[in-house]
Amino acid sequence: MQEMKVICAKVNQEHQRLEIVREIMNDNGSIEYNCLSIPQIRLEWIAAEYEIDDVDELVEMVIYESFLPKPNIREDVVLTRQRRRADLSELKIRLGSIIPSIDKEEQKARLRNAGIADEYVTAVDNDAIQVIKQRCRIDQQSLQEKREFCRKRRRGEKARFPGSRDRETIHKEEMENVRQPTAVRQPRTVDTLDKISLSGGKRVR
Repeated sequence: MQEMKVICAKVNQEHQRLEIVREIMNDNGSIEYNCLSIPQIRLEWIAAEYEIDDVDELVEMVIYESFLPKPNIREDVVLTRQRRRADLSELKIRLGSIIPSIDKEEQKARLRNAGIADEYVTAVDNDAIQVIKQRCRIDQQSLQEKREFCRKRRRGEKARFPGSRDRETIHKEEMENVRQPTAVRQPRTVDTLDKISLSGGKRVR
């Protein structure tokens, strides 16, 4: 994967989930569109898991999360947060800006030519990052409850698995897997909606 751009974001009213359309440029230069479908409380869970409050950073983590290694919930939260920030920084440098470099009308034309459904084409008119922030608002009381849950889970996992065998090796292997110069991997958090939903049932390349 050479580049990733965030094209648009919209709420799927039927499933009450936020859909983020990403344009992926593969290493062979081909372009494909990918629909990341997440619950609207996902920012709260990331804020709870890593104990981060900066909304801009949380939005970035949501956008890139599916291309990053899974966190080790048995590690100390400070170390887990440091790892995630380092991995995110490296990925951002490698993939460049997520903001499209072409104007909205040209972007819409590209989506139509790719057979993307009109509901996603019209969503290009809205600022995708602002849509994510508006639709994934954080309730402070709910956030504190989630943080306490994550802390208890972390303590429980540490008690069950007190060792730290091969943590560094596992982390290194996962990052190497992310870097492999192959066609884009299917992100973990993408629902079965993915490319099929974008075209109203027709698979998109």
